[in-house]
Amino acid sequence: MTVVADVGNLTTYGKATEIKKYAPSIQILGVNSYGPGLPTVVNRARSQGWTGPLVIAETGPLGHWQAQITNWKASIEPSSDQKATDLDKYMTMLKGKVQGTIVFYWGTKIEATPTWHSFLLPFSNNEYERTAEVLAKQWGGRLSNGAPRIGSFSFQDGKNKNRWNKDEVTSLKLDPSHIC
Repeated sequence: MTVVADVGNLTTYGKATEIKKYAPSIQILGVNSYGPGLPTVVNRARSQGWTGPLVIAETGPLGHWQAQITNWKASIEPSSDQKATDLDKYMTMLKGKVQGTIVFYWGTKIEATPTWHSFLLPFSNNEYERTAEVLAKQWGGRLSNGAPRIGSFSFQDGKNKNRWNKDEVTSLKLDPSHIC
């Protein structure tokens, strides 16, 4: 098996073509792919002539390099709900098309932010992120404790109680009845 950082575009020539040409004894192709690239990775590898087994060798939700950015070039991290929803959708689309899926990092990984690629909550006692629930579901298991969910929160003071203002000192009200 060899592993490549994605396979490239939907084309008749790409990384998979190169592997078949220069290393024909390789029998399994591992592909690192994240977020919206996952649903098409199999078709892209097949269009390049790969006929052998495929393994998603490194994956996770949308990568910080794929995300929208602010005017000051900071990546905008999706919510934990959005990451979980997307990962579930992408992994469901891959079922039966690949021989396996390996996540990028099981634990807390600080890359872009402490929560972007983490499957465990940072600075916690290994509590699960929502994406860990997705992996358990996709891989046929079930977590004993689900990830925490906050249904709503509001700012208690300041001129605008629905938005945070960096120039105001404010406090946050978290209503425990809205924790799912």
